Amino acid sequence: MSTEETPVNKALSILFAALAAILLMNVLIAIMNQKWQEVSRRGEEEYWSKRMMYLERIKRIQSVSGFLSYDTKDIDSSRWTHLVKPFHQDNEYLAFGAQARHCVSAIVCVMVLLVWLLLGLISLGMFWPKQVRRFLFCPQPTMDINNDSAAEVR
Repeated sequence: MSTEETPVNKALSILFAALAAILLMNVLIAIMNQKWQEVSRRGEEEYWSKRMMYLERIKRIQSVSGFLSYDTKDIDSSRWTHLVKPFHQDNEYLAFGAQARHCVSAIVCVMVLLVWLLLGLISLGMFWPKQVRRFLFCPQPTMDINNDSAAEVR
């Protein structure tokens, strides 16, 4: 048997390589499909378990909100809807309320920072954390590369 490269040998080699590539791609697609289905199934299970935990928490909050009330004749979902009404997306109260809360919180933050800064200045930094005092009152040593004085110090 000779191992010459005849046109038939070339054709069979090309056919074998093509079939092997197709077979390997088919195996790869099957493995990816199996993993995709497994991840999809796990994701769906995770979604529904988290959903059930969320609904259970809501149910517990609803049951507790009834015990916190002084009026015992009406312990139904009306109190719950009243409690969560400001958080609904379709409520116009949310749009104005969120902007107002944001502005108020920004003003309060600025006021607290100003009071903190003034108290720190009056008390010479006693109301500031140690890192802030060190940054403001302790100079950082710097080394001048162009200055030869560092070479003189031995």
